[in-house]
Amino acid sequence: MRVNRSEVDLTLGYFVTPSITVSGTMAYLKSHGGIDFLETYPGALEFHKHDRHAKANYLNLGGSVSVDVNDALNFFVSYTGMVSGENTHALRSVAVGSTWTLQILE
Repeated sequence: MRVNRSEVDLTLGYFVTPSITVSGTMAYLKSHGGIDFLETYPGALEFHKHDRHAKANYLNLGGSVSVDVNDALNFFVSYTGMVSGENTHALRSVAVGSTWTLQILE
């Protein structure tokens, strides 16, 4: 089964200060073809193909804040949520973390 898709992913960021960054993200998907999963595959044996064959459409928006503590240590928090969607998984994601850059001493 052939399913063609149009997809746009966009990220924009801004340095509030040299050590604080804010950014926003957008992910858009429009399927041209595919199947309506709930009408076509209720309990079918081909369930393992549902993501690949689904006529999925969605718009996800998100944002993040990142703070550099020093040249090697960074902390961040981000959120992404689904604004609209069909034939896809509902998305809501929160991520909190840090990065640590290993520096090679000469």
